[in-house]
Amino acid sequence: MKKIVIDICGESMTGKSSLINEISKFNGLVLPRHVTTRNHRGDDTDFYKFINSKQLIDRKKIWIMSGKPGHTYGIENFNFENALINSSLKDIPNLVKKSIEEKFKILFIVLYSSNLIDSLKHAQRYSNKEIEYRKKTNMRDFEDFLNGAYLNTTHQKYLFFDAEYESKKEILEKAKIEIIKFMRENNVNYS
Repeated sequence: MKKIVIDICGESMTGKSSLINEISKFNGLVLPRHVTTRNHRGDDTDFYKFINSKQLIDRKKIWIMSGKPGHTYGIENFNFENALINSSLKDIPNLVKKSIEEKFKILFIVLYSSNLIDSLKHAQRYSNKEIEYRKKTNMRDFEDFLNGAYLNTTHQKYLFFDAEYESKKEILEKAKIEIIKFMRENNVNYS
């Protein structure tokens, strides 16, 4: 059996959390504990374990995906075997590098919004400063992604969904079909 990772990644406000909650119901996939040093937001669920910077020091237990001081993201006790993870576009280079080093296949399910700015403006959880920051970084990360910065290895497969034009139900159904195909291709049991 090959090791695989399914990564639900993309921009803010595109439905990553909703999709990962549904996909996590697949038997055969493990949802490792995601950690962050960012502040807790009002709409956070129990998906993230909130930790402080001192807890990041023991890197044997936490794999750092990306971040900056006060906004670091990672995965606790990550073994890269049949894992379902959540990331942003800027995490893809680290995941690609890790997939080559650790010899696992990865399926990126990339969610984006062709109308991101309106989505962010209507999100009550973000301040104006945060909206501007997210707008700038999301656009840059997506531009880098589309320019092929991460598309050059046989260890990955990519699916793209525009959350502006496809319903969550449509995205979920299409993603399920592709995940099952990906699991079959890599001899991973599922149900």
